[in-house]
Amino acid sequence: MTIYAEIFTFIAIDCKGYLPAFNTVTIYFLKDLIEGKRKFVPMERVNHIHVPAYETLKLEEIFSFFLQHQAVIPFMPEDKELRRMPKQWVCNVGATVIGQPFLDWVSARIKKRNEAVTQEKNMLIALDPQIAACFHASNAVSRKYHSLSSTSC
Repeated sequence: MTIYAEIFTFIAIDCKGYLPAFNTVTIYFLKDLIEGKRKFVPMERVNHIHVPAYETLKLEEIFSFFLQHQAVIPFMPEDKELRRMPKQWVCNVGATVIGQPFLDWVSARIKKRNEAVTQEKNMLIALDPQIAACFHASNAVSRKYHSLSSTSC
C-alpha cells in the first residue's frame, strides 16, 4: 500500500472522515487535511442530498454559490483539484457545512427548472370538468388525498 493510500485510509477509517472516492483525491488534498490546512466532515455528520444533473446545477454554479458561503471553502480542495471531485461529494459537504441556505438554493433551482420545462414543452393539462371529476373520484389513480365527492362517471 502506498503512503497515499495509507493516508486516505487513515482519514477515512481511523478519523472517520467523509472523503470523495479514492481515485479523485490528490496527495495534495490529503496532505492539506493531515496538516490541518483543510478540514473534513465527520462521517456521522454528513447530510446527504440529491442534486439532479440540471444545467443550472453544474459544478460551476455550485462553486459560485460556495464563494458566497466561505464556511465551506476549508472543506474543499484547491481550485485546480476541485474539478476532479465528484458532484455528489461536493453537494453533500455543502449541505452539511452550509445547511439550509444550500438546500433552499438547490430546491429553488430544481423548481425553477421544472417550471421552465413544463412551460417550454407545454406539459400543463387542462382537464374537462367531467373528466376531472372522474379523475378525483377514481380509486385507480394513485394520489395523496382521496376525494369524497359523489360524482358519477
